[in-house]
This record gives sequence, structure tokens and C-alpha cells, in this order.
Amino acid sequence: SDTIDLLVKLYYAKETGSWDETYSGSTVDLTYLDSISTNIVVNSFGVSNDGADLTTLRSWESLGEMPDIFLSSDCISAYDKGYAISLNEYVYDSDFLDPSGVLSGALNYCSEDGHLYGLPHYASVMLLFGNSDFLPSTGRLPAKTDPEELRTYLELIKEENEDCIPFASAYQLTPYLGSCFAADQMVSFMQNSEYSADASIWEEDATPVTYIASLYDAELASDVDNEDADPVFARNAAMWIGSSSEIDTWSDYYPDKLYLMRLPCSDVSNPGICYLNCFPLCVSKSCSDPYFAADFAAFISYDTDAAELIYRLEDMTGFIPQIRTSEIWDAALEGDGIWITAAQSIRQIMDNAVYCPSSYDSKLYTNVMGYLSTYYLSGDAFAPEDCYG
Repeated sequence: SDTIDLLVKLYYAKETGSWDETYSGSTVDLTYLDSISTNIVVNSFGVSNDGADLTTLRSWESLGEMPDIFLSSDCISAYDKGYAISLNEYVYDSDFLDPSGVLSGALNYCSEDGHLYGLPHYASVMLLFGNSDFLPSTGRLPAKTDPEELRTYLELIKEENEDCIPFASAYQLTPYLGSCFAADQMVSFMQNSEYSADASIWEEDATPVTYIASLYDAELASDVDNEDADPVFARNAAMWIGSSSEIDTWSDYYPDKLYLMRLPCSDVSNPGICYLNCFPLCVSKSCSDPYFAADFAAFISYDTDAAELIYRLEDMTGFIPQIRTSEIWDAALEGDGIWITAAQSIRQIMDNAVYCPSSYDSKLYTNVMGYLSTYYLSGDAFAPEDCYG
């Protein structure tokens, strides 16, 4: 709430021409900023850093508390269910929304049929998490690796740690591994081709699915059912896949034990591909002044001083900007720690980013993950058309 109040004052000062240009969002004296009087009142209430899902939106609506602007976990679903509006007419001449400055993949992710339903605010990235209690004697792999190196690494972990599960829920890797088998082109979570494409570095019939299945065959991955303890929470998993938004949670759960790696790529000389989950700001259908709401949402997402102020005041561990401005990236990645090191690497390949749904509100996401979670135990042949519902 305090940060939003300061953002309102910053917005007002810039709109009225009273902003002191010698300041930046990183350097402005907060007492000076707080002293600015405005004629704008913005009330706020909290939502998780992963944004509001449909359950939250339904709750707000039933209580008559639907906000004018909300951070969404899936803006397309929010629009389809009648909670968000198309922003085309409200941002087409925005001073803040410069299509050349905002990452094009993020804008495409938030668009459908020519309509923009959310303003990309920030994103998280899919990563490999590791528990250093089960490091093999050879030490950690480099931050960037290929699938063969990852498999060898898991084999060493199993050899040296009898009761350890080398990789928990390895099937969850499958939607993200298309780039392992076609590193010279960007592939999407949303394309069947990434499951069926030939893999030049493997046998002719190899796919991400058969690679993951081979980990199960070699007992390098967990196949526990729902009645068994999750190996990650039981602390007997050496590695697992997850979102960078979970770093704080896992750091608390594995104090001083956590390490991070990027997803493997078939060609380690290739810059690589990152899979991002985007969290946009939406304007609600009930908003009485969508022009102001969209302008303020664009301001707090893309104005350099506003973004710097957010990264200065808020704990944004695990989240990265969706705008190219170097000052914003510098503010976002100030400091040290495992996340900053990983994010500095991700920063270099943002133009290769592939966006994938991160929300269980997404029918695509639930179809893919639901199918994959049962595929390995079914013994049936893999069928992409079934995977996609």
C-alpha cells in the first residue's frame, strides 16, 4: 500500500510537470515524494505475486470489491470469463507503452485475435532447482548444460546417495524441453511439434517425451503416487523443476542448500531459450474510468522511474521486467545471491524467451500437465492430440 501511494504521487508529479528530473526512482528522497499532494485516491488490497486467479476474481466480484486494475495470473482467462476488458482503445496512444521497448513475446502472450487483454508487468522463469545435500563428488554442473550432461549428473547422484530420488516429478519437464531437441529454433509450450519433432542429437525417434521416459526407466525420477510424500517436501529429492517465483519459499525450506540451473539445451554453445510465465495488469470490466486505469497501469509497468521505485521498495525475488530499459534491469538485479546470478544469465537471452501458461485457469496448461502426470504410469503410447485435449 505504501509503495502504491508513492507511485500515485510520482504519477501525479509527472502528469503535472512538477517532477524534479534530477531524481530517479532509485535515488528520489522518499520523504520528498511522500510530501507531494495529489487529487488522486487509489485504494489497494493485496494479491499474491503470481496474480489473481479466477477463484480470487469470483470472490472479489461476489463481495462487490472488484478492483479497477488487477495483477492477473492469466489475462486471457480473465477476459474470457468476463472480468477484464480489451485495452486496445485505451493504450494505443499511451506515452508509456512503447512496443519497441516492451518485449514483443510478452505482448503477444497477452494478446489474442488482435486484442491486448493485459499489460505485461513482470515475469518469472522456469528453472531447475537443486538440493546441495545430494551433490555428487564431481560437484555442481555449470549453470547451462545439455540433456546428456544432466542425465549423467543424475546418475552420479543416484550412485552416491542410496535413498535419494535424483529428480522429482520429471514428467513436468516435458512441456519445456522442446528447445533441447531443436536449439536452432524457438519452440513453444503450445505447439505439438515440440513433442514429435525429430532430435538430431538423439535417435531418430527421440522426443522430449521419450527422454523423460528414459529417466524413469533408469530410476532417475520419482514415480510416487498421490498417497506418498512429495520427495521435494520430504527433502529426499536432489533436483526438481519450478518457477523462479518459488525461490523464496524453497530458500526457506532449504536454507543455504538451494542452487539453481537453467533448463538444459542440446547445444551449449547456443545462447539458450528461457521459458517465462508472464503476469500482466488487467483493467476490470466494472471499471468506471478505463482510460485512467489503463494509463496508470502502463505507467507503473513501463515508466523507468516507477519501475525503479518498485524494485527499490518491494522484494521482487524471482521476478524480472518485461521492458528492455537497462536502468530498470539494473534496479531489478541489484545485489547478490543465487537469484541475481541466475537472472543476470537470463537477461542475456530475453529475446529468445518462450511464454507458457502458468495458471491452472488455462485449459491448455491443465490439459498438458494432467495428461503428462498420468502418461508415464499408463504404459500407453504418447498421443499429442490427447495431451492437448
